[in-house]
Amino acid sequence: MIVQLCRHICQSRFHGECLQEVRAGLLDPRDAEDCEHLDRLTRLHDREGRAISAIMDKLRMTVRASTTAAKTEEARAKAPPAEAKTWQHDVDVDVVMPWKTHQ
Repeated sequence: MIVQLCRHICQSRFHGECLQEVRAGLLDPRDAEDCEHLDRLTRLHDREGRAISAIMDKLRMTVRASTTAAKTEEARAKAPPAEAKTWQHDVDVDVVMPWKTHQ
């Protein structure tokens, strides 16, 4: 997944550089074919950005993921200790087992 993220980042940078060249005036915005190239570059750059965001979410590399994890840890630290479950109590109880004979 990290390899995919790196590829999308590189591709997004490439599309961004191409868009900067277009904005610098290397392509004529009045030409219909040049406008199609500009539109296509914009869509490709946007698609790469969405892909980067999705992969970063899956890898929990976003700000949202780190703040959520921090809030979870903070809530756990503030929470009172959990009570022991009934099957976890150390109680001396004589359990009646009908299959065993009592003496």
